[in-house]
Amino acid sequence: MPDIRTSQFGSTPFGTSETRPANPVIGQTYFNGTLGVQEIYTASGWLPATGANDFNVTLNGPVTTSTFTKEYFAGAYTIASALLDSSYDIYVYDTLGNLAGYTKSPSLNATGNFNKIVVVGGSTGDLLSFSYKTTFTATNTTSQVTAGAFITSVTPTALNAINDTTTLVGGNFASNVAVYFVGSDNVERAAKSIVRTSSSELIVTRPDAFATTLGTYKVVVENPGITRPTGSSLHILNNAITAGTTPNWTTGTTLPEIGKGIAYTTTLVATDSEGTDIDYSIISGTLPAGTPTPVSFAVTNSGSGAYLIDGVSNGAITLMRGGTYTFNVNASGHPFYIQTTGNGYVSGNVYSSGVTGAGAQVGTVTFVVPSNAPSTLYYQCQYHSAMYGQINIIDATPSFSLNNETGVISGTYTGADFNTTNLVIRAVDTGGNTVDRTFRLFSLNPVWVTGATLSAAVEGVAYSNQLSASDDNSITYSLISGSFPTGISLSSSGLISGTPSGTAGTSYSIVIRATDSSGGNYTDKAFTLLLSGFIPLTWSTAGNANYSITGNGTTTSSVYKTSNDNSWSHNVYNNTDIYGPFSFEWSAQAASNGADDGNSYKMVGVGRTSDIPKVDGQGYRAFYTLYPHRTDSMSWYAPTTDGNTGLSWVNGDIFVFSVFANGDIKAYKKSNGVLYKEWNTGHTGPWRVGASIYSINAPKGGFADARVRVGQVWNGTAYV
Repeated sequence: MPDIRTSQFGSTPFGTSETRPANPVIGQTYFNGTLGVQEIYTASGWLPATGANDFNVTLNGPVTTSTFTKEYFAGAYTIASALLDSSYDIYVYDTLGNLAGYTKSPSLNATGNFNKIVVVGGSTGDLLSFSYKTTFTATNTTSQVTAGAFITSVTPTALNAINDTTTLVGGNFASNVAVYFVGSDNVERAAKSIVRTSSSELIVTRPDAFATTLGTYKVVVENPGITRPTGSSLHILNNAITAGTTPNWTTGTTLPEIGKGIAYTTTLVATDSEGTDIDYSIISGTLPAGTPTPVSFAVTNSGSGAYLIDGVSNGAITLMRGGTYTFNVNASGHPFYIQTTGNGYVSGNVYSSGVTGAGAQVGTVTFVVPSNAPSTLYYQCQYHSAMYGQINIIDATPSFSLNNETGVISGTYTGADFNTTNLVIRAVDTGGNTVDRTFRLFSLNPVWVTGATLSAAVEGVAYSNQLSASDDNSITYSLISGSFPTGISLSSSGLISGTPSGTAGTSYSIVIRATDSSGGNYTDKAFTLLLSGFIPLTWSTAGNANYSITGNGTTTSSVYKTSNDNSWSHNVYNNTDIYGPFSFEWSAQAASNGADDGNSYKMVGVGRTSDIPKVDGQGYRAFYTLYPHRTDSMSWYAPTTDGNTGLSWVNGDIFVFSVFANGDIKAYKKSNGVLYKEWNTGHTGPWRVGASIYSINAPKGGFADARVRVGQVWNGTAYV
């Protein structure tokens, strides 16, 4: 064993690390000339004595590194900053480059001997005292890859498109350095790729998912496995990167209407401020598929072994959901069914949804394929198991498509009305920034507002009637069939106008089409137009009474009873049906000479055709009538009721019965518009006009100037 010498400090031995005492006692001291420090033996072995390892470090930049001329022992150290600055991260390393300790506080616990220190942060020019008395001058460094990485700049700062890159400048970038982008949600998004050109420069590709809504991103660098700095923030560059802008939709939420059977195209448009390419995709909802073209199959048989479908033995067929398919069966003795199974008829497996004519041997089986039809069905003979084949059910081929690059929606639609309000389309720019919009896409036929019965036209009077149908777009109107009265025409805007001529009471049947501006959506409607006016009246009689009728067969008639008959068992009435609306007007003249002896009475009005004639003792019950028998009190009668209005009248007054299409009747005095009586009969069938007359002295009881005006009713002041 080498000699142990006594140092110049008296009794303290000294020597090298190799010549330490072999079996010292706890508390023994030793000056280690190899390390240049005084040591003391403890239960943990030889450790530096108090004050033996003090040293100072001067900071010369954001990141400072220093390699000492000797090793310093593991243990606890206090740190003092001359500038009282504690915004630093300190790393110490052993001679092999392994991390021996880290701190961000004024104390350091080294887990092993060390000869190198790296300080990230702090203040340039600051003096850090580590218990060591020797001051080492350190240099700024960017290559200590086992310390915390730091970042100083990025170029460029706008990463608008997927796969855009930026150059990061900083230092201490390890070969496996990590880079993160952090938005306002504080979520770290790893860079898509990193190319390390040196320990102080990186080329970084932005993440694909890089939302513009998260504001300006900060960049964080980290050497995996190395404690991320928390005392300083040099590994973070705030407000460093922008992600571009989100596209903006130009196209409105309601797309142009699709016209049935008309080639359709419309272009979606979204833009962004960078002018990058925009792509489009459907997120939810579907474009219209339309209705498949109807198809017919010829079905015969080959003995009892097979059906021939268009000549193919038990041939498989493919049908589309929503399509209509006709099987023209000519296979006597072989009932044709559609089932969910094949190779034998099973009544419980017969598929009936959308099927009509099932079991036909010679005839037609029609199959309208439901939207929920299973993917596989079978046609099957009821009596012969070998006579079957497979039916493949598929979705209808879309008749419309979206070009993802150009945003063009195009196709030709031939189906029924539809109104899609949940078609969501996404616009995405080259930066992966997206914006969704919900669109309405529709194909709707116009809906008629105008009723089927047009207001009546009056011969020789200017007529105007504006048709109306509702739609999202403008509508044009056209006559499809039938004709108007002479002098009447239809404009494309739907105005029926002109001055008609013709025979009053003639009803014109016409079909008019309303077509919207899509060109393919239209609705036809049948209308009737009555040429209003006074119509000729030809009178018939029932019972044993005699009558004097003037103007019979013309538009104005007068009717008087000429026989003395003191009963009501007689009717006089026109002999053709009249339908509401119409008006019956007449004058309460007692006789042809205008006189009334008080013994002749008349009940005049309108009656249901089915109630006329009525020739019993209450013949007047055939009509809804007014009974002008006393000038101080106008009575009325109906088929089942009677009453008194209490209103006065004079001989020669004109009365008007207005009969509405719904069966309502209103009886007016024409001269002053007084409403004497109204009935709600509910009768919408045919009517007749007429009277029952009671007389004692002939020629008495009757009425004069009787006229019927079809198509219009008197409202108390005018015919409308």
